[in-house]
Amino acid sequence: QNIETSSGSGTITLGQSGETIALGSGVTPGTGVGKLINVVNNVYGTSNQTISTSTFTDITGSETTVTPRNSSSKFLINFTQHGVRKTTNSTYVGLRLMRKIGSGSYSEIEFITNGHLYDGTTGAQTSMLAFEYYDSPATSDEVNYKVQFRSGTNNANVSVFVDGTEYGAIILKEIAGWAVF
Repeated sequence: QNIETSSGSGTITLGQSGETIALGSGVTPGTGVGKLINVVNNVYGTSNQTISTSTFTDITGSETTVTPRNSSSKFLINFTQHGVRKTTNSTYVGLRLMRKIGSGSYSEIEFITNGHLYDGTTGAQTSMLAFEYYDSPATSDEVNYKVQFRSGTNNANVSVFVDGTEYGAIILKEIAGWAVF
């Protein structure tokens, strides 16, 4: 049941300073919107993964799975990838975030970058890349996230885990959305 003012807008005051507000049966304090309710941490690493194609390729180990606690949950996704390198020609590294819900297919939900490390030279460059994305999958089915990368111009070599000692990480932070009691 919703509480509204008589005019449909304005401020509703519940109690006064020092008073207690009783919650209905089955309602637990602190289950409100915006509360962090689950964290899934996937730190992965592998040997050097090098490609020379403009077709997006999965970053090995990046697939991360979560089952939302409720269908109104939101996810703050933190991604970090160390050892990102372009090795030849004036190419760049492209990355994108993919999502699959339940038994469905993967689809792109965020194009992370399509010009990482581009500088117009033929020299090798290595860096770390990080981003955050806020997602609202609107499901209680299992959700899978993964990151893909590709080579840009000239289909020259690009790599992740370039020295074989770097790591990547995806951290999924589930945030409570609106819930009905």
